[in-house]
Amino acid sequence: MQYLLEIYTADVAHAGTDANVFITLYGANGDTGQRPLTKKFVNLFERGRMDDFKIEALDLGQLTRLRIEHDNKGFGAGWMLEKVDVTNLGSQEKVSFPCTQWLDKKKGDGKICRDLLPLPS
Repeated sequence: MQYLLEIYTADVAHAGTDANVFITLYGANGDTGQRPLTKKFVNLFERGRMDDFKIEALDLGQLTRLRIEHDNKGFGAGWMLEKVDVTNLGSQEKVSFPCTQWLDKKKGDGKICRDLLPLPS
């Protein structure tokens, strides 16, 4: 089973991050475990941009939440995440997980790990 992840960085000052970002998807049938979001030779998670990733996983069933976090490494590690859209490429079902919060030790509530809940479909 493949899932398409579309990660939207907010369009505000200093929203982008150079930290290493990780995601875990949770569904009725289990979870993916923590997965790094990486691409070679691409500057990921820049202000106002969408980055997409495909991950292989067992069929998770109905998605119930996702956890997204970073390791706070690098210059300007703080990150303003707009939302994450997840599409099950088998069923084409798309689920949106809004965030609109900082993952930053120095801004907002200081958290660099967030559990996001899906918008009701």
